[in-house]
Amino acid sequence: MRILLLLPVLFSASCAPQPVAEQATEPKPIAAEPVENWGVGDKPPPLVLGEFLKGSEFRAFTPGTIHVVEFWATWCRPCIAEMPHFNKLVKQHPNVVVLYVDVWDKDPAAVKDFVMRMGDKMNFTVALDGERDDEGTGTMAKTWLTAFGGKGLPSTVVIDGSGTVAWMGAPEKIDEP
Repeated sequence: MRILLLLPVLFSASCAPQPVAEQATEPKPIAAEPVENWGVGDKPPPLVLGEFLKGSEFRAFTPGTIHVVEFWATWCRPCIAEMPHFNKLVKQHPNVVVLYVDVWDKDPAAVKDFVMRMGDKMNFTVALDGERDDEGTGTMAKTWLTAFGGKGLPSTVVIDGSGTVAWMGAPEKIDEP
């Protein structure tokens, strides 16, 4: 329960004006070590993403930035139903990075087509899961969704500015933290 009380602070702090440094330097990505059992308070497994279909490409979490990682599939009706909610989140918190990771879709071309047809209904970064097997299951599904017991879509993970898991759960409950 303690982490749930901290997330409003994390979201509001990320939107607060930051002092300008005399010499701007590119922040080094936060590296995460592979983890088998992980959850709130831990560093998540590394991001292993395939092609980026929309938004800015990144392969690691940026220090000082809150990232919301959403797992979805084109055939998942609850995933699609949550998209307007994430569009609203992006508008309300422009410094928060929302990453939709497509998992368990067997045909990447169909996912690309879906994202293209959705247009402005998906105003966040979208990427394919990386290193997929013949069944369409990629590394992110295997390593990240294990924290949820490998069950169900959609599933959401909030990573705080230090690269630590701040919250995990169903996307319809993300407003609570």
